[in-house]
Amino acid sequence: MDGESVQMRAASSGSPLAKARAWHYPEHRIMANKLANSASAFLRAAAGHDVDWHPWGAEPFARAREIGRPVLLDIGASWCHYCHVMDAQCYQNADVAKILNEKYITIRVDCDERPDVDARYQAAVAQMTGASGWPLTAFLADDGGLFYGGSFFPLRPEGSHPGFIQILTWAAELYKSGPEKRAAEGRRLRITLAARSSARETDPAPRNEILQKFASRLLDTADRRNGGFGDAPKFLLPNAADFLLTFGHRYQNAFARDFAKHTLLQMIRGGVHDRIGGGFHRYSTDERFEIPHFEKLLAHNAEMLTVLSRASLYFNDSEILDAARGTASFMIETLQNADGGFAASQDAGIGGVAGESYTWTRAEILQIAGPELAPFADYMYQLDDAGNFVDRRGHHVLSLRVSTASAARKFQMQPDAAAAAFRELESRLRNARIQKPKPAIDRTLVPAWNALEARALLEASDVFEHFESDIYKKMRESARRAIEVLIQQKTGAGSRIERAPGAPSFLADHAALAESFILLFERGGGEKWLALAEIEILQTIDAFWHEPARAFADRDRGDAGIDGAGFVMIPFDDGAHASGNAIALRACARFLYHRPNTKIERAAAALADATATILGNGEPASYAAAAGSLAFVMNPPVRVALSGKTSPARSELRRAALSFPGVVIVENDARQASPRSESPAVAIVCVESRCLPPCQSADELRRAILSVSADKKTAPS
Repeated sequence: MDGESVQMRAASSGSPLAKARAWHYPEHRIMANKLANSASAFLRAAAGHDVDWHPWGAEPFARAREIGRPVLLDIGASWCHYCHVMDAQCYQNADVAKILNEKYITIRVDCDERPDVDARYQAAVAQMTGASGWPLTAFLADDGGLFYGGSFFPLRPEGSHPGFIQILTWAAELYKSGPEKRAAEGRRLRITLAARSSARETDPAPRNEILQKFASRLLDTADRRNGGFGDAPKFLLPNAADFLLTFGHRYQNAFARDFAKHTLLQMIRGGVHDRIGGGFHRYSTDERFEIPHFEKLLAHNAEMLTVLSRASLYFNDSEILDAARGTASFMIETLQNADGGFAASQDAGIGGVAGESYTWTRAEILQIAGPELAPFADYMYQLDDAGNFVDRRGHHVLSLRVSTASAARKFQMQPDAAAAAFRELESRLRNARIQKPKPAIDRTLVPAWNALEARALLEASDVFEHFESDIYKKMRESARRAIEVLIQQKTGAGSRIERAPGAPSFLADHAALAESFILLFERGGGEKWLALAEIEILQTIDAFWHEPARAFADRDRGDAGIDGAGFVMIPFDDGAHASGNAIALRACARFLYHRPNTKIERAAAALADATATILGNGEPASYAAAAGSLAFVMNPPVRVALSGKTSPARSELRRAALSFPGVVIVENDARQASPRSESPAVAIVCVESRCLPPCQSADELRRAILSVSADKKTAPS
């Protein structure tokens, strides 16, 4: 569980964060620490602290060994609200800085820049204490081994919780009393964690049975009333909804399919969805998706766009489609940088006040609505003077618990008129919102997140093309620009993307990039994109494959870690986005749908076995992307190859194919037709290696797709 959410009540709304965003703009500095020139905005924000911070690396550990001190490791991110709370309460406190500088060597890490370091210490702290999250506060021996840790610590004692100064003093004395013992504890913990990456016995059950048991376990955790999974705090988990959506469709499981829709609609109607500005906040603090933690992450919104666009096509649902459109618009208009890359995140608040840009008083809303729409606004948002956001009394996070149809009955309006009135109301609120101060944006380019965003935009563009919305062209152009920015970061043969100068790249970066190349190929980009995908996948196999686990490691075998964080991790569980192995399996399988490659086939087969085995372990929601990738391997999509001259007939063929969820449309595949062919437009329907005769009319194509879809639903796997 996210430690930030576990500790969210530990810092009161009257915290020192009210110091006008002091974490971004320190008012004074006594000494310059070593973070001022960091690529990470999160690290640079601490450059003015009096704490003598170091970036991650061997040097601070060598210094700790030299002078016999423990290491204090702080891991967080720009989007992490409680990281800023702890900065303001603790790290900008003179007494804390004095203790840290005298008794510790201090290291600060951006979890988005070094997800490998974050993953290892999150796992270690969770193993030791039962919980972790951001900010992560880890106390380490001089070899990097953990001897104590936690998440958010308040400066002063709160109830039964000791204050940070007490913790610092106690941990320093604990280490001083037995450094060898503390180091031994860290080594034992590393052995335990490393054992998780060893090979598991392959599950002999048929994969259909494995997936069906996984879906059943996942649905056992479903909140049938409020949607989503588990209790508060409740995370978006788009990969879980996506898995149930596609599983329900493929296996004719109405409950799985309908629960996926219910979950998406609950999120769309809840405050976790920014109805006015578009996009989704990171998670909900309650079980109803009503009151969010307000930061917005690119990765979460990319995967939300993927499942929303698919669901809008599966269910032909305009409400879901509108949410997908708003999410895409938010990312393109707010997060896309001038060079085409996408920013990592947008902060939760301004001046230390979380949600200031996203909440309204009843009086504000009624004034903006105007006399004619004020009663309508009161009813639709269920407003009152107390508000629903306890951290800002009298303020509302906008959520919908009634429908426009209900409003039509109440106000004796035609349904279309009620819907139009609601659109006008939200348009007025949108115009008012533009005038509000905007939360800061971390413009850092995270390669994996950008590639996932490109994938989401490209897949969603097909849905919006089907619904004849012009935004699909903008989506494809934005995706292409993002991918080209990532390519520009790769210079020279065999080069890798860096998340920061000198920092390693990671499995998810390369796997997601390869998949985005394949999606560009499918949309008529040409053979070069498929060739780039093949190179990317082969290089990833060479650099990241871990044979004992029959899967990929999260980082290159050549990237040696600090001893305490040096063990191998095999990423199958989802974090900020789908796990690296889930993305890699999807990329390998998608490439093999188009071209053979023996080395990729062997890796994909082994990885599919490893994935099937892992699905029986742990919390099912954590492995939803892996389950989705295995389902993708087991149920290859129907492939429609379009070729021939550009003409109304070809456009009709494309529109016919776009109406089928899950169909992969490939434009001008040189293997089946010349891109410059002047022959009449045709569509060839294939499943795996079996292809039907060419179709020349839309009706013929629809019948062909339906025939192979029926075969797939009844064929054993």
